[in-house]
Amino acid sequence: MKVLHIIGADLSKKTIDFATSGGIHIKVSNDSAGYQEFTRWLKKQKIDILTTMIVMEHTGLYSLPVGAVSAQAPHQFYQSTGLCY
Repeated sequence: MKVLHIIGADLSKKTIDFATSGGIHIKVSNDSAGYQEFTRWLKKQKIDILTTMIVMEHTGLYSLPVGAVSAQAPHQFYQSTGLCY
């Protein structure tokens, strides 16, 4: 897959904030309905989901809903372990 877009995701118990490198942002619920809202938002932004990588810090239990959806997603999810010292 050729990556043309990278989107950062900040996960919390109830919500996920997605942001592009250009500063475009959306906050959705951390569940399947929120993920569907996010994919509609990508289409409105004219971001091709097949060339998009979503980067997020692994946050334990908060990552589970997104992880379940991402296993079926046509784009790439990358979970970072956070900062290492």
